[in-house]
Amino acid sequence: MLLAVHLPLPLQLASFQGSPLQLSYYVAHNLPLPPGARQLLLTAACPAERLRLLLGLLERLDQLRCSECGALLATTADVLAMTSEGISGTFVNSHGCVHE
Repeated sequence: MLLAVHLPLPLQLASFQGSPLQLSYYVAHNLPLPPGARQLLLTAACPAERLRLLLGLLERLDQLRCSECGALLATTADVLAMTSEGISGTFVNSHGCVHE
């Protein structure tokens, strides 16, 4: 699937604690989706269904590609640095630039 995900940061997951409705709309709003997929999410009967649909989309997301030419830029394994506490907040690209 050709999607690039950029959720605005800093995102504190605690801000969605106990509110699957807000979380489901936040993720659905911030994913770059074609209109048909977005409409499917918006017409979900409940937040649990919307989150299940979103999870299915995110599980298929495994490559980041250029939106102009389709060239493979990275895989999710290259981009998401996981630690025992979750996603790392610091990233160093191949040119040595540090991003927090």
